[in-house]
Amino acid sequence: MSNCDPTFQPYAASTIVLGLNLLVLANSTALTRAKSSEAINPEDTVFNKEAAVVYEAGDDRTSRYKRAHRNALENISRFSLSRDLSS
Repeated sequence: MSNCDPTFQPYAASTIVLGLNLLVLANSTALTRAKSSEAINPEDTVFNKEAAVVYEAGDDRTSRYKRAHRNALENISRFSLSRDLSS
């Protein structure tokens, strides 16, 4: 994978966009958990006394962001691997 390869720039740009997508999804999950007063660990209730500890299923919107984040994590590794195998 050298910079002389004509497919490197689109690959790099796509990788940056996918990485930013992961950051947005992670922050969206955290914000929806905060808005719906959900905590992942019992220790997190120190910051929000009204939060309920939710281990798996929670608010529908939080679950949706969580599934999208997991899906993106799975796909970015496949995307990176496909580029390595194609060169």
